[in-house]
Amino acid sequence: MNALQIVDLGEHFDAALLEQTYRDVYLPAFPLPDEQEHPDIWTPRLVDPNAHPRLAFLVAGHALDDPQAREPLALLVAEYYAASRCVLVSYLAVVPGARGQGLAHRLFDALTARLHAGRFGEPGQIAAVLAEIHDPQRIHADDDVIDPAARVEVMARLGARRLPVDYVQPALEPGKEASHDLWLVTFPARAGGRAHFGPEGLQTFLIEFYQTLGCADPEHDPAFAATFASVRRLTERVGAGLPFHEPLERRVRSCLRVQQAAVAFQYLAADPLAAAVTNCPPEAVLCRHFHSCEKDLLSHAFRRPPPMRTYCVPNAHAVDEDPYTLHCEIVFPESLRFESEGEVFTLRRQGPACAEASVSFSRGDFLQSGRGILNLVVHFDLKGDTTLGEYELLSLTKLWCPPDDSEQLLLGAARFECGGIAYSLDELARTHLFASAPVPRPRPLGGCLQIVFSETAGRDATQLVASETRWGDVSARELFDALQAPDATWPEQQVPALRAVACLLQNILDIENVDRNELTDMLDGIDAGDSAVTAIHRGMLFSISLNDRLFEDKGATIGISPYLLLPQAALLHNESVLLDAHALLRQTGRVNDLINEATKNPDDAAAQARADALRGALVEAVRSESLAGLPGSPDWLIRSVIGWLWRRYEKARAASTEPSRLVSAFVAEIDQALREGTANHAREKLGQWLDRDMLGNVFQYVSERWIFDEGGKDRGLDSLREVLRSNLDNLDARIADAKNRHGEWFNSNIAVIGLVFTLFQLIPLERSVGLFETQIGATSGVPGLIVWIGTGTALMLTLLWRRMLALVYMRALGHVARTSAATWLNASTVART
Repeated sequence: MNALQIVDLGEHFDAALLEQTYRDVYLPAFPLPDEQEHPDIWTPRLVDPNAHPRLAFLVAGHALDDPQAREPLALLVAEYYAASRCVLVSYLAVVPGARGQGLAHRLFDALTARLHAGRFGEPGQIAAVLAEIHDPQRIHADDDVIDPAARVEVMARLGARRLPVDYVQPALEPGKEASHDLWLVTFPARAGGRAHFGPEGLQTFLIEFYQTLGCADPEHDPAFAATFASVRRLTERVGAGLPFHEPLERRVRSCLRVQQAAVAFQYLAADPLAAAVTNCPPEAVLCRHFHSCEKDLLSHAFRRPPPMRTYCVPNAHAVDEDPYTLHCEIVFPESLRFESEGEVFTLRRQGPACAEASVSFSRGDFLQSGRGILNLVVHFDLKGDTTLGEYELLSLTKLWCPPDDSEQLLLGAARFECGGIAYSLDELARTHLFASAPVPRPRPLGGCLQIVFSETAGRDATQLVASETRWGDVSARELFDALQAPDATWPEQQVPALRAVACLLQNILDIENVDRNELTDMLDGIDAGDSAVTAIHRGMLFSISLNDRLFEDKGATIGISPYLLLPQAALLHNESVLLDAHALLRQTGRVNDLINEATKNPDDAAAQARADALRGALVEAVRSESLAGLPGSPDWLIRSVIGWLWRRYEKARAASTEPSRLVSAFVAEIDQALREGTANHAREKLGQWLDRDMLGNVFQYVSERWIFDEGGKDRGLDSLREVLRSNLDNLDARIADAKNRHGEWFNSNIAVIGLVFTLFQLIPLERSVGLFETQIGATSGVPGLIVWIGTGTALMLTLLWRRMLALVYMRALGHVARTSAATWLNASTVART
């Protein structure tokens, strides 16, 4: 086949090609007489460089330079309005046989390239690229060549955004009618201009556009009164901080046909482990629904005692005959609105409004760490012709995406209707999982998605329809074969199903914009077999399988295969341990940063205030915490000295004066205690978390071992663990330096005390005491001895009192900083930075 050509008749005019394109492409696409224009109007605007408006007339097709063989397939007509510097795409059409091949994208890209290259003047001067499209609420699909909703989807993929104005297209020629059935849309990313386009620019364009079509004073013409009134409202809206344009809604319909699926939301428990769990003997059955699976999953070395115990949790509305299942109806959203790469998109979902489901609750407790993972499982087992697809499932799985995910769901979460009560996922979790330990908004750590295609006596994998596309159905067998095949062998009809699977795996709603190259990358690394596919991406554990006995057997209790739920729980447990350790390290580093910042910038009031919040927290801890077991001075003396020095420091800070050397030394010791205390606390906790609490690969079978190992690599848990272990060495070095410092301080004090005693022996104090006795006429040596002792004590205090005072508070500050670091860290500004 000949390569596709794109020519611009405004650059290389060809009357015959214009006539053929008008006949073969334009007229079939625009059958309404009131929306048609004749080539006689276009020709002067194409050939005259001073025409107003000037035209770009892009034609895409094959052999366009050969009059005998040319085949125009698509056209794009764009008008340039010089006063407003706006380009209006007035026509875009593709012949029916060439639709779905990306020709509209190619034409828009060609126009964009020409605009950026200066097609209508200097590059970068275009203020806006606009277009008119049919309002899908006013034009029925039967009254248009293309379903208006489908056209909206095409424009949305091209980057169009709707301008919320009451747009009127005036009569294009005398004797024709104006149109009130059009939207005016803009393509912000395609203008490329430096000028800002807002309500004022829009009004300038509309005036110029209407004047070009014969209206001398559009702003005062009754025909356009509603249009300009809506522009004024838009100006007020933008002034109030609302967006200038809105996303277009694209209609989407799932291509996957799924009847059996389960979605598990998994949370970190907020309450401690129950005594019934921690005291349960290893050989005892804690939960009969999990017990055999748990024993089967764990490798031999980890069965006695088991590292985890998993059990079903009755729901809040449990009844005796069905305590673990909450029957409900999942209500799917009509629209899905999401943000991706700074742009907001809206999808109008076509598909089932709701589906019957059961919800199960369970908990996995990890005995060594004392942590628990809570499971909320939504189980679908649909009958008859009812099916779900990728968009319905994504309205659930998107709910465990973190707030900083690259694609954020803004609107379109599925809801749960149980016993006449409507719940959001947060409300359902609070009611049934977090009733004993309420949390404001429980947020899932991650989850599992299991899809099962079940063969029956009358339908095997080759007859099970896994996907429906406009190119034909895709069977479950074909889908599994395609997931094992290289991308070069994928038939076109299988690509939509593969794209749906890839986007379910990566929790992406922007399915239609995934091309083959992206699809190959997204499916790279999956574990694909003849009858099962398992994959991991961030918080998602994804599985598709042919037949799963446990899915059906455990549907009323666990709700999903335990062979997915338990390995994912183990991964999420380890993730929570590592993230806590990482957070503590950041907190420890923040303490050092705050103190160093204050030390280096004594005149920075904000830095001093942040450091003083830390210092004050430690001083308050010394005042309130028990000092039992601390050798040295009595508690009252320690607290009195520290309180007195801290008050002197606060007084100096309030007066903006330099603290005395004594107080400055005290504050420096607080800073050192903060550093040492956080280092000791972090070292102890990290050692406990990494060496005791982290769970190894405790699973018996290859598939579950693969999930655990691949999850550790894919989510970066293995790398994070190595980083944390390297930080343990740094903490050990800091702690060793602190011990050396204390040792040097002790040795220097001993040396100074020895020096004082030496001086005390060398100075002739006895003679002075004798003279004192003579003068007072003493007959006994006792008063002289008292004077001698008092004089010596005064000398020692004079020489050593700063060191003795430091000894009183130094040990106390260090002791409290080490033993109570978690308390005062949480009470300080560190926890909030």
